[in-house]
Amino acid sequence: MTGRIKFNYAKLRGRIVEKYRTITEFSKASGIRAEQFTDAFKGGRTFTQSEIKTICVLLEIPDAEIATYFFET
Repeated sequence: MTGRIKFNYAKLRGRIVEKYRTITEFSKASGIRAEQFTDAFKGGRTFTQSEIKTICVLLEIPDAEIATYFFET
């Protein structure tokens, strides 16, 4: 199989807006550049394990729900 899987980050984006109002504000809190979020949301990259951990802590995403925020297609 070739090609890249495009994940649906709509739920993650909604949680960011719910808790921090903007991607820019969340970017400042997380230390992850806003451009990296934009690239991921457009399917140009995936989040690293370290980024996922940071995001989950800040957004209070339980371990049992990680897949619904990061791995939905």
